[in-house]
Formats: sequence, structure tokens, C-alpha cells
Amino acid sequence: MQINRVTLTEFRKRASLSQKELADLAGIDRTTVTRIEDGTRSPTDKQIIALATALVLPVAAIATATASAVAA
Repeated sequence: MQINRVTLTEFRKRASLSQKELADLAGIDRTTVTRIEDGTRSPTDKQIIALATALVLPVAAIATATASAVAA
């Protein structure tokens, strides 16, 4: 899976969450959320699931399947 970082940022802001608050809810480091949102880090599938869960969203709302995942 890959993440749509712009969508992630928009959903985080709509939820009135800071990057730190989202990170805490997702159980990941704040710097990881910052790097995911600015595109300097690609999240793991586990992190994508944790972020979606923290935002009370389906994973598909913030993620896109990669070509390899679609082929599997």
C-alpha cells in the first residue's frame, strides 16, 4: 500500500488533531507523521492501518494499492 499524504493531512486537520496527537493515537512517533505528510518517508502497511484507525477511517480513505498489491 501507499499513502495519499495530502489526504492524510486533510483528514488530520478535519479531525482537529495536531501531528503529535495523531501520532499518539496511532502509536507512532510524531516525526514519522511529519515525514509521511511531507513525503520524505513512506509508511509501512502497519503504519497506514494505524493512522486510518486513529482517524476512524477505512484504510482505503488514505491509502492506495501498489501495482504489486493489485497483482497479488
